[in-house]
Amino acid sequence: MIKLKFNKLLSLFTLIFYYQLIIAQCGFDKVHKKTILSSQNYKKAVQKSSRAINQFEKQSNENVYIIPIVVHVIHNGEAEGSGANISESEILAEVDKINEVFRGNHFQGAVDFKIEFRLAQQTPDCTPTNGINRINATSIDGYTEHGLSYDGSDGAEESALRALANWPNDRYFNVWLVHSINGAAAGYAYFISGNPNYDGTFIETNYFNGSGAVSIHEFGHFLHLYHTFEGDEDNGTCPADVTVGTDSDGCSDTEPHVRNLGTCASGTVNSCTGNMYHDNAAKNIMNYCNCSDRFTEDQKTRSRNIIENTDYGQSLINSDGDESAPDDVIKPIANTCSPETQSQGLNNQNSGVLRLEYKNMNIASKTANMDQGYVDFSQKCLEYAIVQRDSVDTLKIYTYTTNPYYAVYIDLDNDGAFTEEEHVANDQSNDSSIFIPVTYPEYTVLNTPLRMRVIVDLAAVNSPCYSPTDGQVEDYTVYVEGIEIPAVPVGFPLSFSPNNDGINDVFSLMGKERVKDFSLQLFDRYGNLMFVSEDVNLGWDGTFKGKALNTDVFKYTAVVTLKTGKQIQLDGNVALKR
Repeated sequence: MIKLKFNKLLSLFTLIFYYQLIIAQCGFDKVHKKTILSSQNYKKAVQKSSRAINQFEKQSNENVYIIPIVVHVIHNGEAEGSGANISESEILAEVDKINEVFRGNHFQGAVDFKIEFRLAQQTPDCTPTNGINRINATSIDGYTEHGLSYDGSDGAEESALRALANWPNDRYFNVWLVHSINGAAAGYAYFISGNPNYDGTFIETNYFNGSGAVSIHEFGHFLHLYHTFEGDEDNGTCPADVTVGTDSDGCSDTEPHVRNLGTCASGTVNSCTGNMYHDNAAKNIMNYCNCSDRFTEDQKTRSRNIIENTDYGQSLINSDGDESAPDDVIKPIANTCSPETQSQGLNNQNSGVLRLEYKNMNIASKTANMDQGYVDFSQKCLEYAIVQRDSVDTLKIYTYTTNPYYAVYIDLDNDGAFTEEEHVANDQSNDSSIFIPVTYPEYTVLNTPLRMRVIVDLAAVNSPCYSPTDGQVEDYTVYVEGIEIPAVPVGFPLSFSPNNDGINDVFSLMGKERVKDFSLQLFDRYGNLMFVSEDVNLGWDGTFKGKALNTDVFKYTAVVTLKTGKQIQLDGNVALKR
């Protein structure tokens, strides 16, 4: 028991000690405010999140939310366990410390967020992983010498490091470890916003070693926690505590105060209130003091509201990233084309697919510029739609804009290319919600993953390989279950009897439901042309120039193109009987 108490005290001391050293170097304020000014998408997400927080009181739901994380170790080619390429044990110790604090297990009475961060167990491509992704970044300009550039300093651009490793932000919380952040920052994070260009946190590697010092603070920022001294103008003024994000942290249980840089204000008078400091502020992890050890109930509510009441929060906690990789991965074969959105759509938030629902499949997406155009969900180990061949189910597509043009294709014969017969829908919507009943013809390949393509744009879609101007192309997987039914034979009868008894009165093609194109010529025994048709539904009634012919034998020749693309030549004789 004595040993247990000592370890708890040592753990808390380590946390406090490291905060004293580095928390003044958090870079959140600068990157957050800069990004709000430079990115309308990020700004709108922050505004949306503020509404999500303000519209909901403290939630009664006490479910434990699991957020999968991937730690990208951006190193300089060192052997694993040395230099910037830190060991797995150090990373595991850090994640344990993070969860210890967010679950309130580091001292009695600490607030339990009921939020846990777990290292990923499967990659975006469905292969097993330990949640640690090691990347040699010596090829990135400036990285080896200076690390990550911050606030205009020398070093590698953040975008260049993201390009090396950035797992889907709707399934993983990306944590980048860099050997240095050049510009007096030990770490920084962005508010979770659903934007792949900004979600995640960057932390100097030497602080990710089991202390939790920087990471717990930055994970707090990710969950939309401001500094408790928000608006103190670098310790120059008391926050007015009016506008969240400007002069308030949005939490009523953290009093207005200036940053306690490298000190502990507990037990002293707060110059901003004239009263004794409450430890909720004096010892808050989002403060810059040297005795940080706690979050508050309002900070918990704020963080959980972000998770519970935003689509990007929900996508994270519903992710399968923390689950074991599946034994069998359902993926369709590759397609002959993967259309890319043009630059206009990549640089502007104009159009795109926001969500697709089909049977059991429910996939959240984003605008074309946020997704960077084409998204192949069929290859990303996400859920796939399981449908029955004989049922008619509704495909639901929710788009960013009203009145978009759209097209849907399904590779029904599973040959890697979309044909006109596999064109499920093509139209312009009068709403941002598109509902399409989908049926499957008899030639659909069953019990095999098939590729479904959805195209949305502000202009008419003219082919499955169409490259949208403003919108995007997204591919999904459909698995059609059923029992193979022998195909109805395509051919002509040996005889027919046009006597108006309702039985075999017309000479016509059998199996016409399998036919795409058709041409027929019919001759008498002397070679005279008696009947011509290019309509598979139009048969011969045994007349010529309006006159019924007598019993005889006639010769036919026909060319039939099936819906699968196969062409058949049919030649033979048919007996007309009276």
